Amino acid sequence: MFPKQCCRKCALFCGITISFIVLGILIITFRAAIYKCIISKIFVLQADSYTFDMWKTNPLPMTLKLFLFNWTNPGEVLNSSVKPHFQQMGPYTFDETKEKVNITWNDNNTVSFYHLKRWWFNQSKSNGSLNDAITSINPTSLSSSYGARNWSYFLKNGLSIFLSSIAPSLHVTHTAGQVLFEGYEDSLMNMANRMPTFIVGSSLPNFDKFGWFYTRNNSETYEGHFNMDVGLTGQLGKLYSWKFMQHTPYFRDKCGDISGSAGEFFPANLNKESLVNFFSPDLCRYMQLEYEKEVDVNGVLGYKYVAGDRLLDNGTKVPDNKCFCNDDCMPYGVLDVSACRYGTPAFVSLPHFFKADPYYGSIIDGMAPREDLHDFYMIFEPKTGMPLKVAARIQVNLLLQPVDGIRLFQNVPKVYIPVLWFEQIVTIPSEFTIFVSLLKNFESICIAAGIVCILCAVVLEAFCCSRACNKPILSREHALKEIVPLTEKTGFEA
Repeated sequence: MFPKQCCRKCALFCGITISFIVLGILIITFRAAIYKCIISKIFVLQADSYTFDMWKTNPLPMTLKLFLFNWTNPGEVLNSSVKPHFQQMGPYTFDETKEKVNITWNDNNTVSFYHLKRWWFNQSKSNGSLNDAITSINPTSLSSSYGARNWSYFLKNGLSIFLSSIAPSLHVTHTAGQVLFEGYEDSLMNMANRMPTFIVGSSLPNFDKFGWFYTRNNSETYEGHFNMDVGLTGQLGKLYSWKFMQHTPYFRDKCGDISGSAGEFFPANLNKESLVNFFSPDLCRYMQLEYEKEVDVNGVLGYKYVAGDRLLDNGTKVPDNKCFCNDDCMPYGVLDVSACRYGTPAFVSLPHFFKADPYYGSIIDGMAPREDLHDFYMIFEPKTGMPLKVAARIQVNLLLQPVDGIRLFQNVPKVYIPVLWFEQIVTIPSEFTIFVSLLKNFESICIAAGIVCILCAVVLEAFCCSRACNKPILSREHALKEIVPLTEKTGFEA
């Protein structure tokens, strides 16, 4: 090889190595900007984005587990020496699909939509049948007496006579299917639909049947209208209005604010002092979860946020929560949602009164609270704010209490009767955790890639120039000596 050829080849290698060095420096220098650009593409909701497809139709298989409480000794309710006893039934498992419908893109960088949910009973994953007989408190007569508790004696006496003729029993027995989705006919509800509210004592909805999830399956409008941020200002998923309201009429002051996440997207850069805030249409209020600990989900480090004082307290530990009390504030662990449930004395808690004041479990039998089975929590990758695992669990309870002037409820005990609780657990699949890990460690990966580029450039330069220029140049005699054997083999002359 001649020196001129050596210089040309060496110049080529130098150009390549310089390119590698520049590329490495650019990757390291602008890693934050590159990350921000990628995040802006992923965490901005647009009609043609990959994020939109995942948001519009839930990409993960979902199941809803429902547990019912069977009241085993309702005939002893007036016996003060016998506690009401409840037997947990289920789970009754339903496969679920969820999608956004009637999607409207607004000029103010928000999107409006409704939820469409569908459920199918999955017998193979259930413990029991939808034909199981379930005995519980009569919710319609209970609602009527609760709504009339502050009436005058004469009005309550009239309601008492009415209830004794239409709904003379405190308890009812129906199948699990009827209690949940199918619904059952109720004489008091039928009568209430034809009478003014002040006669029956409650603003019950105009349904032809009663069931805790009746009319909800396959309904686009049940959960209401939502309006949320699309993320152009960095607040993807922030809820601005629900049912066209920015403040609900169900709770006073700031407790009635529509705030927090709409439920799918959450803020990035979470820390151990952060509160995870999201809105629940079932409770008609925002919910706040608090940091508990670090956990591992499919190899990704996550922060676990749980139901704590900010959610479960009624003003004793967190004074700001006092406005969630619409009447008398209850002991810790039970939340009043009666205003949200048509005036029905509905109160929610964690299943089996987990984390609640011991008072609730002491006046009934059958509760067995356990952290691994009954806690409400969410686990997030803190840098991106992406949910890694969600375990949503809520119990519905009805308040039974004495009401003077109404004979059916004259001498009953005051007790929070557990009716049902639900569980929905969703864990991010392992293939998604790879994507989350890449996002989480993106800047570190950029630094490593940049360093590798620079090192490769140095090694390439040293190796290639050494091979190109340090190889000895052969004389004509030596060259002919190497060529002659070749011509003898091929038959060609040199």
